[in-house]
Amino acid sequence: MTKPSQADRSLSLAQALKHGRARLQAAGIEGAALDARLLLQFISGTRHNDILATPDHLLNGSQIRAYERVLARRVGREPVARITGRRSFYDADYLIDASTLDPRPDSETLVEAVLNVAHQLPASQSGQILDLGTGSGCLLIAALRQLPNWSGVGVDVQARAVRMARINAARLGVDERVFFRHGNWFDPLSLSHRHAFDVILSNPPYIPISDRRALMPEVAKFDPGRALFAGRTGLSAYEVIVPRSVAYIKAGGWLVCEIGLGQEDDVMQIFADAGYGDIDIVKDLTDRPRVVRGRYRAIAR
Repeated sequence: MTKPSQADRSLSLAQALKHGRARLQAAGIEGAALDARLLLQFISGTRHNDILATPDHLLNGSQIRAYERVLARRVGREPVARITGRRSFYDADYLIDASTLDPRPDSETLVEAVLNVAHQLPASQSGQILDLGTGSGCLLIAALRQLPNWSGVGVDVQARAVRMARINAARLGVDERVFFRHGNWFDPLSLSHRHAFDVILSNPPYIPISDRRALMPEVAKFDPGRALFAGRTGLSAYEVIVPRSVAYIKAGGWLVCEIGLGQEDDVMQIFADAGYGDIDIVKDLTDRPRVVRGRYRAIAR
């Protein structure tokens, strides 16, 4: 007689969680317990408290089969956020898809750096932020949620990403203060945007193409390559963004960019060559240089 599969048997929430954790651990997935729980919550529509309060609640057959499918995807190293289609970032959940980068907690440092420089500007000012390579819109939206008198523009080369950013802005209540444009870097901006922005931010691609094989499968296989790789040195995006930014930033405005490992000196030099001063580095919670920022002062020519 054929032994029934997990999907053919009744499973309680507690049993399903134990099964999922064991399966992911056997596959060498780091954080197996958390991932198993998040995936179980996703397919069952439950919360963590529900699992704790009603561990004997039985899943139905379709839920068990769905759980097996998402576990298989995670065993294949697909990130949980890719499977569920959402990522918790800063102070909210953001929808993501294959066109957008999966936001990492490290990038919250970029949001904090933007807020810090925004608060250095006149307190009564209703400022404007430009986000280059906006993806899901999480960086710009997170900043605007903390700056209720500010507005922003987000640009992305992928039309699908622009649509996703618009959805997130509407979900999170900032859609009346933000506009998203489809195009490459500054190309979709108009003459009215010249010298219009108090802060320009970007988390551009910065990984040298030669480092592709060193990336975790969750990144290399599932994040869009155009959001990761920047030529031979990893600096090509900065070499475009920083010099062109001076036509769109106000005198005294700030450019704030996330950087890759060991890039701080090169990126700071690119900032200086473009006319930025007060250049400094912001470290993330692991004490790693994560952000370069600089203040633009117009140079007489």
